[in-house]
Amino acid sequence: MNFSKTTSKSTENSAEKVTRPSFLLVVQSQ
Repeated sequence: MNFSKTTSKSTENSAEKVTRPSFLLVVQSQ
């Protein structure tokens, strides 16, 4: 269970790191 939770958190963090720069680029291009 601990492993699953850790994996989920890591995945969320990775997704966040990827999404943020993209979001910033979209805002800047507008």
